[in-house]
Amino acid sequence: MSKTISQVQLRRLRTLLIAVISVFAVMLAVPAADAADKDKSANGRPSVSAATPAGVGILAAPAGCTAGNLCFWVNDNWNDGPGRLDGNNPDWGVYSHSTCGSGTWEDCASSLYNNGNNCTAHVYYLENYQTPKLSISRQSGYNSLSAVPLGYGVSGNWNDNIRSNNWC
Repeated sequence: MSKTISQVQLRRLRTLLIAVISVFAVMLAVPAADAADKDKSANGRPSVSAATPAGVGILAAPAGCTAGNLCFWVNDNWNDGPGRLDGNNPDWGVYSHSTCGSGTWEDCASSLYNNGNNCTAHVYYLENYQTPKLSISRQSGYNSLSAVPLGYGVSGNWNDNIRSNNWC
């Protein structure tokens, strides 16, 4: 006789997992004491902090970030945008945006939100999905990429350092 997990059990397990991840995130993060109170998006809703790992703190999408898209903005806190992409995009340099220094979205995103339909979005430091890579869980994002280190032995942060993206 095989056993199956009910939808209620799956929701409970997901809630427990999010709680455990949240505890670890709080233990590892070093945000300012009152940052959560001051950190609001343009529409007044709290935004996901750069100190919050993607996947923790699931919130409604920022204004303009339509379902099915990875959304990104020129400035912190969801300002000047959003640019919206679905599917895999090997070169953000083909997507224009007038307020970006190069005139394109390449190396121009300062905040991100994954409003995709069903999977994790990945952004890359270089064209054609070359690492470093940053993963953003569905229904989460970063309001300030300047606080997110590149990793992979590369110094710097993700602010204005994205050139491609893909999913799952």
